[in-house]
Amino acid sequence: MPYWTLLPEESSSKTLEYRPGARTGTEGEEYGDVDVYDPVAPVEQVNLSGDGFTTAEKDAVKAVHKAPSDTAGGIYVATDCEGITYTGPISSFSARREPGHLFWQVQITMPNPVVAGP
Repeated sequence: MPYWTLLPEESSSKTLEYRPGARTGTEGEEYGDVDVYDPVAPVEQVNLSGDGFTTAEKDAVKAVHKAPSDTAGGIYVATDCEGITYTGPISSFSARREPGHLFWQVQITMPNPVVAGP
């Protein structure tokens, strides 16, 4: 299996919920304070890219991406060139044939992966 390369980009996002307070003033003409809540923890993503995948290896990664992430078949383990492993579901998958070769370049995104290293 080819090694994955960590792309030089990470991202993190979370949903914010805004709850307006009661209007104030003698005739309700003033807006109350707005409270901001973040009911769900941020989702951090890691992007991985790998070269030299055979068609069978590429299809195996794609099968994990297509499988429900709450099943054993929906969790993937990727190891980069430093021996660091990233474990989790694949939220996005793309592949393209390397020009002039029978091999594929594959890119995946894993949200909130479990990271373990040497």
